[in-house]
This record gives sequence, C-alpha cells and structure tokens, in this order.
Amino acid sequence: MRILIVLIFLASGCTSYRVQQSALVPAATLPPLPASAPAAVDVYLEDSTVTFVSEPERAPDSDAGLWITRHMLQAAATFHPNDYVGIRVLTPVGLQQGAMRAAPTTLQRPDKRVTGGGAGVTLSVPWFGGSQQMHFTGELHLLSIPTRAIATCEFNCTGASPERITHHRRFVEQAVLGVDYVVELRDGVRLALRAATRSHPTNHETISNGTGNAEVSPGPAYAIVGTSLEVQLSEWLSVTPSVQWPVTHSPVVYGPIISVGLRGTIPREPRPAAGRFGYGDSRVSK
Repeated sequence: MRILIVLIFLASGCTSYRVQQSALVPAATLPPLPASAPAAVDVYLEDSTVTFVSEPERAPDSDAGLWITRHMLQAAATFHPNDYVGIRVLTPVGLQQGAMRAAPTTLQRPDKRVTGGGAGVTLSVPWFGGSQQMHFTGELHLLSIPTRAIATCEFNCTGASPERITHHRRFVEQAVLGVDYVVELRDGVRLALRAATRSHPTNHETISNGTGNAEVSPGPAYAIVGTSLEVQLSEWLSVTPSVQWPVTHSPVVYGPIISVGLRGTIPREPRPAAGRFGYGDSRVSK
C-alpha cells in the first residue's frame, strides 16, 4: 500500500513526506452517571484516573502512536424537563500531565491538553414503583486532539523543507452510548451496574502524506463495563466513586480506571405516591 502511495505522488509531481507522529487522546471511560432522584437541574463533575496497576499499552496488532491521558475530567450539566428525560451539555478535558506512552517507540508527548464539548440525552425508566431504574444515555462529542509530528521530505523536495516539526490540533467526533441498572440499597445509597461503548481516537505511528501534518481518526468503538456507588450527602449533593474497565483491546489495552464524581442537584418538587427514587403518580389530589 505504501509503495502505491509513493508511486501516485511521483506520477503527480506532488511532494511526499514521511511523518512520525504522536497524539494525546482521552482514556476510554464511562459517560457521567445520570441522576436517579427526580431533579430540575443537576451538575456533575468527575475525575477518572487510569491506575498504574496496569498501564495502558499498545495492542500487538496496532501501530498507533498514542499517549493516553491519566486524568480525564468530565463536567456535565443536565436539564430535566420531566422525571424521565434529561438533556445534557458536557465538556471533557484530558490533562497532559502524567499522560502515559502506549508504546516505547511513540514520539514525544504533545504539550497541550485534550479539550472538547458535546451534548446528549438521558432516558430514565423506573421499575417496581421506582425502587429500581434503567438509564439510557446517548452523547455526541467533538474532541480537539493535540498532536506532534516530525515530517521528513522523501520525494519532490525542491523548495520544501527537508525536515520540520509541527504541533497541530485535530478535530474528531466521538459517539457514546450507555446503559445503567440502578438499585437503591438503602435511603441515599444507590448501586449502579454500567456498560457503554465509546469511540476511541487513534492514528498510525508513521504515515506518508503530502502535507507533513499529523492525522487522527475517530477510531473503533470501545466496550466499557463498570460499577458505581452514589451516596447522597445532602438533599443537593452526592458523591459517586466508580470502577470501570475497557474490555476492548485495540488499539490500546487498558487496566482498571477509577473515578470519583460529585453531583450538585436542584431537586424537583416532590409528588404524591412516589416510589423510593421519587417517581410515582403525577396526579395531584384535590
């Protein structure tokens, strides 16, 4: 394939570069856990940390040149027009500090953080009078991925720099789908069993192109499973520790990921005959 690309460049008279590249990409994590109790608005902040028990590493069949964020921050604000639907906006941020090289040969780390934004919808379905719930989540993000590249001119180099180093951002879409089963263990303590898929940005460690710039693609969908425990500290504040594990193994093999989230809630006005989560008959007695 590479020989074919080279022949095309030669035949067209275009300049061709050999590009060594690296990209800082966010770790594969679960989406923010939707609010279980009826709320008018909730704000969720989370830090997901890839543990050093098993550092991410490149899969044997992959040639990706990736750095993985060790700290993945997520902030989400959700408006609830009713007890069952939430409309959220969110901002993921992946810090460059502490990022982990997925392979020893990967080029030096980009010096900027991952940023982005997105929107999504959550659907909550109560069971058994509201004592259990299913949550369904769909999100779409636009990520700004920092890259570093060393481009070496190989063909038709007249007037071109023989070697140059570039630092660019590449924008990729990311789709997220999640499902959560939540049960209230006792008042103010909720256990969630969770699963999600999230596309994982990726690249190739070495490429050939006519620009000399790095390239990043949205990548494959990752399957992620985990569990969360949400503990209500007050009517408006809760804390959510989570353990999650990306079970897909390409382009990166992950160990466990630990996260801690804080949720601030503006409660929805309670309704009569509510279940344990606050869901119930919406009719008001006269």
